[in-house]
Amino acid sequence: MRCNRMVTLVLAVCAVLGVGHSALAGSRIETEIPLVRSADAPTSAAGKIRYRERSGRRDVRAEIEDVPVGDYQLFVGGQLRATVAVVAVPGGTEGEAEFRDPVEPGKILLDFDPRGQSIAWRFNGVTVLSNDFPAPGSGGSPGNAGSDDSSFASQKSQGIFSPSGNDTGARGSLMIKSKKSKADLRIDLSGLDRNKTYTMIVDGMELVTFTPKKSGKAKLQFSTSANGKKLPLDFDPAQATFELLDDSGAVLEATANATPIGGGIDAPQRQKLPMASSGADSDGHAEAEIRARGARLDFQVEAEDVATGDYEVRVDGAVVALLTVTNRTQGSTQGEVEFSTDLSEADKLPLDFALDGALVEIVRDSVVYFSVVLPE
Repeated sequence: MRCNRMVTLVLAVCAVLGVGHSALAGSRIETEIPLVRSADAPTSAAGKIRYRERSGRRDVRAEIEDVPVGDYQLFVGGQLRATVAVVAVPGGTEGEAEFRDPVEPGKILLDFDPRGQSIAWRFNGVTVLSNDFPAPGSGGSPGNAGSDDSSFASQKSQGIFSPSGNDTGARGSLMIKSKKSKADLRIDLSGLDRNKTYTMIVDGMELVTFTPKKSGKAKLQFSTSANGKKLPLDFDPAQATFELLDDSGAVLEATANATPIGGGIDAPQRQKLPMASSGADSDGHAEAEIRARGARLDFQVEAEDVATGDYEVRVDGAVVALLTVTNRTQGSTQGEVEFSTDLSEADKLPLDFALDGALVEIVRDSVVYFSVVLPE
């Protein structure tokens, strides 16, 4: 009896520390992590995901609760894995998705491994809960960027947002604080339209979409030690450019001028590459853009001032998308297509092809209009 109690105690300690049970017995692995509430999710929103492996059987259970009823999508590694109906229950709401291998009645076939992948619950295209599931054998704390031996620069730096274009009365500031054990980013906004949805962009990549409070204020918090109130900080914001957008365009912008925070976290990367014209349309021009932040990679191809219609985007000879060029109000034309490794954004295509050294072409009726070779 004493031996059984000791094993139970050790398993419980391992669960608290996030250590897989396989450290004790090779036939059993179990890891469970909480999911972090996004900035525009209800304050009551909560969820978790569990991975379990034992005796030739694997299962995953993802839960979401205390959110408005409706259909929610579960994304794992940017891939849609399930759509779940959140329903009312005594004391709140809840929904869950269960996967098993081998599959059982009432369960979904588990044909993926969530470990080392991003996890997200989304509603109407907006992330409600998310986190990064730890990779097999990792000792890091899930949802926290940086390595276990990270050492961040000690600093406290503030930046002020300036109006972009017309002054709508919106104001904002950002604060970067870092010390040896962690780094935090806080963005405070005021004077916003409470009836609008806003998107914060960092170096060209979407950071978060949110709706302000009735007061017109919003507070966005990010940390390398994420919790229920703070989103994961997976990039170095020290020299980044921030833009606040609404449905009509840019509202505010700011550039942080802080010391790089270090801690093994990279700054966002953005590279614009002009595409060479073949002369098929002498008035037109095009460019390709590569953006990277944390584990996420985005790729965009854009053409302007060419004839309207559909063009093929080819990568190393293979058609990966159609680029539709339409008229703009200023009398010019424009079209673009975007790809991302994060498929939780519904307006982007999957980035499932290699970019290093690839030949990218914009083609119409077998005629190459623009081309560029991406860097290795």
